[in-house]
Amino acid sequence: MSQPPASEAEEHLLLNIGERIESAMTGLPRQQRRAAQFLRNHLADLVLYDSSEIAARCGVSNATMSRVVRALGFRDWRELKEHLRAAAHVGAPKARPLPEDAVREHLACEITNLESVFLKLDEARLDHAARLVHQARRVVVVGQRTSYPIALHLRGQLAQLREQVAVAPTPGHSMAEDLAMLGPEDVVVLIGLMRRLEGFGRLVRELKRRRVPFVLVADSTGRAHAASAEVAFEVPLDSIGGLGSYTAAMSLACVLENAVAGLDTSAAQRHHDEVSSWLDAVAEVEVS
Repeated sequence: MSQPPASEAEEHLLLNIGERIESAMTGLPRQQRRAAQFLRNHLADLVLYDSSEIAARCGVSNATMSRVVRALGFRDWRELKEHLRAAAHVGAPKARPLPEDAVREHLACEITNLESVFLKLDEARLDHAARLVHQARRVVVVGQRTSYPIALHLRGQLAQLREQVAVAPTPGHSMAEDLAMLGPEDVVVLIGLMRRLEGFGRLVRELKRRRVPFVLVADSTGRAHAASAEVAFEVPLDSIGGLGSYTAAMSLACVLENAVAGLDTSAAQRHHDEVSSWLDAVAEVEVS
């Protein structure tokens, strides 16, 4: 993320409109509910039409459509469309020249990011997250787009410490295939950094509905999902250039991994030694 931390206005823009629709749905009269369902199912197309066209397509009056729009928290159709356009672009990379003292500025920015995470990270929250991972029957680390490298790294490190650790989505699989059969005795570590895919909110709700505990690692745009998590950590992505920095997220992953190992060092070492014996047996790792 090249911008400063998201302002309150930006966070408002990033509230998932699909979630707004679903939360409002139960309190709407039948005709308005039908219109809201149409909006939810055609979010990607809404910016292409005006209010009367959408009303005609879902078989309601213009007045009914206006009531639905206001029920979602917008003054009118134009404001709803502006919200959709803006939300699609918040967090997009923006190329810009580096400052003159780029290396020093980069270091300062990285230090600031790390301090913002670790100076307010209380031991109780870290311990709670580590115990969830340590005690779970199975651990699935989930990450998509730019969150995937963090998830892949975290899975690799946790697999050195315990059995039954997976990353999702795995290549060639759907998310549903990777998450099937998870229950309250398992845990998901959910990495949700900026520009999450549209289904992220649905994934959060489904984990909660199935009572699958999850640990959330997200930047400030993911605050709307923090209340659903067993434990939530916020990491900044600020950088001096047009592309975000993931140093703080990776560093948090490192702390979490070591906290898990520290809960039972003997068991962690035994598992690590078994992994190492396989590495030696099949000669996968170069000996320097």
